[in-house]
Amino acid sequence: EGGGVLAEASADMGPILALVVEDFARAGQGDRLDLTLPAEALPLRIDPDAFAVLARNLIENALAHGDPAAPVTVALDRSGLRVTNAGPVVDPTLLPQLTTRFERGGSLAPGSGLGLAIVATIASAAGLSLRLASPAPGRSDGFEARVGF
Repeated sequence: EGGGVLAEASADMGPILALVVEDFARAGQGDRLDLTLPAEALPLRIDPDAFAVLARNLIENALAHGDPAAPVTVALDRSGLRVTNAGPVVDPTLLPQLTTRFERGGSLAPGSGLGLAIVATIASAAGLSLRLASPAPGRSDGFEARVGF
């Protein structure tokens, strides 16, 4: 757990994130995803597979727990990866617990409560930060997960 997260060489995370979003599109969920990628390469020393797992878990979480009628914003830039969804505000006292295994924060959506725990483990092993916010910044509702580079 957490082993092999750092890569020997840097890789551009933009194409990796695009492939993850493309997988969701092939599964019929692409119409809900709004992807923003940087124009320039964004090289990081994180294993590409680990980054893909991190991104996939954040997006799956947003799709499962967000408003099904609203888009999920996935944005990558030099400061980090942000995944934002509309939906009910999560009780602020629960936010720190959401990265604990099997913690579901009272959600009735399907899931095991492992997604954000996996994200937190990968982020920590790669030396990245994870910040959870609800309501999402600049909104009165929703949720945002931000992995800072």
